Amino acid sequence: MRVLRRAAGKTRRDRLRNDVVRQMVGTKLVLQFIAKQTVQWFGHLTRMPTTQPALRAYTTRHSGVRARGRPRRRWIEGVAESLLAHGLTLQEATHLAAERRLHLPATPPQA
Repeated sequence: MRVLRRAAGKTRRDRLRNDVVRQMVGTKLVLQFIAKQTVQWFGHLTRMPTTQPALRAYTTRHSGVRARGRPRRRWIEGVAESLLAHGLTLQEATHLAAERRLHLPATPPQA
């Protein structure tokens, strides 16, 4: 926040809330940015060919005994939570990403 306050020309003595300073500078919360990027990467994963190493790492199921205690939060659970905040289920998002493959050109347009 110190950097954002400095960019806005404000100090802590001005007693402005963090969200006001963020709005003045025009930035978003880091958590919102991360949630957006994870959903975007989920779309990439669903459209990847099965030979891609990233998709193979995502779909691999590890064998063995899990550690004691509460299970760790998995990446896909965070993606599902982000999608639910936007009113989509995981299945709906998967179908939308698959349809996108049909609608996008195979090569990007030349500028």
